[in-house]
Amino acid sequence: MPSNFSFTNTKSITYDGSSYPKITSVLPTFLGELDSLEELVLDNNLIFGELPEEISSLTALRKISLSRNHLNGTLPSNWSSLTALESLDLSSNFLSGTLPSQWAALTSLKELNLGNNTFLGGIPTEWGWMTALRSINLGDNLLNGTLPVLSPTLTSLGLQRNNLTGNVTKSFHPYPGLLWLDLSSNHFFGSLLSIGNLSLLQYLALDNNQFSGFIPSALFSSGSLVELRLRSNNLSGMLGEVLPRHLSLLDLSGNVQLSGPLPNWNSSTLMVMNLSHTSVSGLT
Repeated sequence: MPSNFSFTNTKSITYDGSSYPKITSVLPTFLGELDSLEELVLDNNLIFGELPEEISSLTALRKISLSRNHLNGTLPSNWSSLTALESLDLSSNFLSGTLPSQWAALTSLKELNLGNNTFLGGIPTEWGWMTALRSINLGDNLLNGTLPVLSPTLTSLGLQRNNLTGNVTKSFHPYPGLLWLDLSSNHFFGSLLSIGNLSLLQYLALDNNQFSGFIPSALFSSGSLVELRLRSNNLSGMLGEVLPRHLSLLDLSGNVQLSGPLPNWNSSTLMVMNLSHTSVSGLT
């Protein structure tokens, strides 16, 4: 770490390598001695090595953000002692291994971003105990298995580009406050009925799965949906007569069983529409 840093009794360590010379170092184990530390934010650097287990003693920590570094190794299970932690961002590193079930003890955690690493295995069912979670991103990993029941208070769920599977019709738990849902590029299947009931959704991406059946009319009549991405599934039936009033992007391409005439949609917000490789008639 830079020699001019002074950490004694500090509550916050913040150094963004996109604005300053990048830190090229491991995370020092003495961080575990900074009992007053509440924030550790070192994004956009070249920090390498493993995550120190010693950080588990920093029970005042509320925020850890180490995204876009070169960290490797596994997630320390003993970080479960960080019960004051509200935000954890370890995205865009080279972290691997499985997701520790012990982290279910992080009951204050509201935001969790582990995207763009190489985690494998399943999402622990115990993570449903993290009832304060509002946002979780596990996209761009190697996760498999089915989707467990997570916190009903979620507003954002990103699981894109993994190897997850399961019948969403039967297993998808209702998240009434969900605004953002990205399940694209997995192996989910079933109908969209339960997802169609998420009335507050603004962004829905289910591309490249095996969803089938009709597109629920609730999605076409949504008052909040801005982007609807359903490309390359097995959806069938006819399109809704109306569009969500705020919709700016609609991608239904690659669903060859979608049929019927193109509705006379009158939308002032729609900027992008892709219905290629469907059986919808009236396309120009």
